[in-house]
Amino acid sequence: MKQIIYISFLLYSILTFGQIGDPTPNFDSETFTKPEPPGGKWDFSKKPYKKIINSENSKCIDEFDSIGRHTKRSVFWNHVTEMDIIKYKGDQVVERTHKQIYNFDKNGKKINLDYILTYKLNINDKGKIIDGKTFKLTKDSIYKIVGYQYYDKKNRLTKSIDSTGHKYISNFYYSGKNLIRNEEINQIDAKTKAIVDRTYKYNKDNQIVLFESIRSIFKNNILTEKKSSQTVQQEFKNNQLVKKVLKSNSETIERNYTYDNNRNLTIFIETKKNNYDGLIRSQMKETKKYENNLLVYSEVQEGLGKQEGNFSFTYYFHSDKELLEKTETTYDKGNEQVKYFYNGHNHLIKTITTYSDEPSRYEVLYEIEYY
Repeated sequence: MKQIIYISFLLYSILTFGQIGDPTPNFDSETFTKPEPPGGKWDFSKKPYKKIINSENSKCIDEFDSIGRHTKRSVFWNHVTEMDIIKYKGDQVVERTHKQIYNFDKNGKKINLDYILTYKLNINDKGKIIDGKTFKLTKDSIYKIVGYQYYDKKNRLTKSIDSTGHKYISNFYYSGKNLIRNEEINQIDAKTKAIVDRTYKYNKDNQIVLFESIRSIFKNNILTEKKSSQTVQQEFKNNQLVKKVLKSNSETIERNYTYDNNRNLTIFIETKKNNYDGLIRSQMKETKKYENNLLVYSEVQEGLGKQEGNFSFTYYFHSDKELLEKTETTYDKGNEQVKYFYNGHNHLIKTITTYSDEPSRYEVLYEIEYY
């Protein structure tokens, strides 16, 4: 049964990952494993049209059009090249393609079969989306339709199905401009069906305050299992997120956010608890400081209180009228040190990582071409 469910989930992943206009939010988007370095986020007012990242085991090239829209990403590994290609019609994304092109081994044979998946919209001259199709490259090098997408008069995704129309169905329901429900139906086998029902509730400012996902299993059309798989509660103050609680079957994650008068995030605290015994699994606190609304200091502490493994890492840079005074930033954590180097546009151009217990160092180069 686990194998069948996995295959069903794989089909769902193929049909939904990257589909155009998917309205489902990502509640777990925060990543605080390391502070974002200054210059790590691209400033499109400078219109970089190509950014190249060279590291020891890979090379990544991001390409942009003349108005700063992301059109292509290519990542070159030793055994495979991965590409994501996006095409536009006006401001509307009309085609998105993901490719995995494998290299040849020593005997001249492909390491693996190439994988190509394309989402393509059928759109009229007025910009109205008629429908969408998902194409997948088969073993016989033929592009086969594996899914369909349907949209409403406001170009919002309302239904996504597999090519048969009954193995996988995902329905989207709206109230006003808000997504209020997503019903996902997977026909696992002839007798077994899984339904995931996701519901969203909003405040008066159209911000999500409650999300719940309930998973049900039917066998021979009889309900055999029903349970909540995830809930998310969010609190807002002055239109800013101040608290988020994510609860799954195994753990509860609570996140608290504090801001300064300029609406910059200054303190972030995350606590993870085990649902079985209520004990704290981990805690983390990030503190930030700003000058002229420009981040100049960040510190992260893990293992707060009396827990073992307390450590912190920081990075600094100084600002002067929104320009870098120093073109170097240092990040320290234990035996690891990372130095960041920038150009005159505050864009990251190089990082060098060294370890106190190793003679080697790891260098990453960033090349940016400007209009």
